[in-house]
Amino acid sequence: MLACYHSGKMNRYLKQKRGNHNLVRDLNTYLEAYGIRRVHASEFKAGDILIFNMTYDINHDGHIDDKDVYTHAGIVENYQNGLVTYIDASEDRRSPRIRVRRFSFTDDKINETVATDRATGRKIHARETFGGAFEVH
Repeated sequence: MLACYHSGKMNRYLKQKRGNHNLVRDLNTYLEAYGIRRVHASEFKAGDILIFNMTYDINHDGHIDDKDVYTHAGIVENYQNGLVTYIDASEDRRSPRIRVRRFSFTDDKINETVATDRATGRKIHARETFGGAFEVH
């Protein structure tokens, strides 16, 4: 993900934060300061960065819930009629590690499961994990 946005400014910022163990939180902080937050999904453009929450139990409390923030990021590939297509990657995922995923803001049928809370068995869907979208300069 960061290879796609390997800007000098972003690199310097993230190197300063190297001791922090949550790269997505650092990326979100950078984007809040230097990016443009998309207020409406209709504003999404290819190349925007998406921030997700609740994709895994980041705080290790045994549940995936609203306390698990800044857990994943992706890049918008396309947005059309409420459907977001994005690219994401994960080091711990089996092949393929880079995937094209999608979720819809308007159609419940297009809202794939991205995590399952092991404690409760509850399936967590992509739309509920969406935290924000940013244009990067």
